[in-house]
Amino acid sequence: MADVTRQLRRVNQKLEDFFCHADSAAGDALLAVGPDRFVDLLSELTRAGELIAADTANTVAIDELIRYRENLERLQGLLPLLQVQLHLQRAGLDSERTHLEAASGWAIRSKLHFGYCDISR
Repeated sequence: MADVTRQLRRVNQKLEDFFCHADSAAGDALLAVGPDRFVDLLSELTRAGELIAADTANTVAIDELIRYRENLERLQGLLPLLQVQLHLQRAGLDSERTHLEAASGWAIRSKLHFGYCDISR
């Protein structure tokens, strides 16, 4: 078996491991998979692209290329869900930031009004 095929098989396995984790987290949120897994995924996709592009002798087994294409199509199907979840997470973080800014302002005004702290520090 060609080394390129072996490496692409490893990339396919890592992609399928990602899908397994994503499927188990789908009930909660795809984002529960964690940012480190997304970094790993991007690294594997980059590696696979480089492997395929460098394989000018076409030594990759066709079944691994088909498997890789199917994995990419599956990933493409997850992207809209991921985008929605990222937007929801961002909205939640924006809301939390607004709340913290308001609470901080209230605390500062209260301390100034009642003279509890020296703001010159």
